[in-house]
Amino acid sequence: MERRGLRAQPDENKIDERIWLINDYGQAELLTPDLSSAEDYQVKGATAETLTQLEAIVGQIAQHAKDVHAALPDKPWLPPLDKQIPTPVIDPPRL
Repeated sequence: MERRGLRAQPDENKIDERIWLINDYGQAELLTPDLSSAEDYQVKGATAETLTQLEAIVGQIAQHAKDVHAALPDKPWLPPLDKQIPTPVIDPPRL
């Protein structure tokens, strides 16, 4: 299988400070100059645990929900089914 694109670098200590404008079609337009060739990035402090973007966003949402004392919505679904569900015995029709 051929791999394409760049490999993920989760231990990278560079922060991209460029500002992008996302239009109504989801297209990105760079609003600030690209300084990546000059390696003009801010270096993060070394931490034992690096958060992914998803973890950081979920953490922010959870913290905001706690701050505003958000109530959990009603759960309109039924409880989960048992592991085994017995079915009734059905006699075949007599012809």
